[in-house]
Amino acid sequence: SRAAWARQVMRQALLRGQVLADTLAGRWERLTARQLVSLMEELRALDVTPLGHLLAEGADVREPVAAGASRFSSGILSQTGAGLTRHALLVVDAGAGTTDFAMFEVATGADRPPRYALVRNSVRMSTVAGNTADLVLKPLVLDACGIGSGSGAPRPADDLTFICNDLDSRIRELKQILVSRGSVDIALSLNATGRLLLESFTHAMQPHATELRVIRDAIVASTFT
Repeated sequence: SRAAWARQVMRQALLRGQVLADTLAGRWERLTARQLVSLMEELRALDVTPLGHLLAEGADVREPVAAGASRFSSGILSQTGAGLTRHALLVVDAGAGTTDFAMFEVATGADRPPRYALVRNSVRMSTVAGNTADLVLKPLVLDACGIGSGSGAPRPADDLTFICNDLDSRIRELKQILVSRGSVDIALSLNATGRLLLESFTHAMQPHATELRVIRDAIVASTFT
């Protein structure tokens, strides 16, 4: 029931957005806030139900689909020749809560932009994502600082709570430095310092990486067989 409600909200929003886009075609550079407020008030009162046929049924746009169709055209065009060319494009969209996959067939020609076709049944999702990596990284950081991730020894419980709160607020910054540079120097509150190498993090992530590889390989196998 919640999904049905959300779909209806999005349908209404998309249709109203299309009406607004059509109304303001060619006028965006001269648009004022006063004009926009007036239009938005009219849109809220507009019954867009008769326009529902403009939306394709069952065409919910998943995250990797949106990423694939909007971000890769320039790179694909730079690899193509004069004739018709087809590419397979696997998009892996890694976010905080989920990692989403989708496979596309991309057709390019000399006189037209790339055209994307989503390969049927290729959209998959895994909960192995940024938050998972943060959970794996946190005890490694504490260990690198000489602090037991479970007991907090030799620090007292209050110190461990304070240090962990500081770490939680900086974990993504530390992760980015670690992955980009191969190591990170840690300096947390209450003089919790240490150094962590990327190899330790990579090793700890292996079980999760295996899960992602299984999904990737299944998509590739089903696409090309």
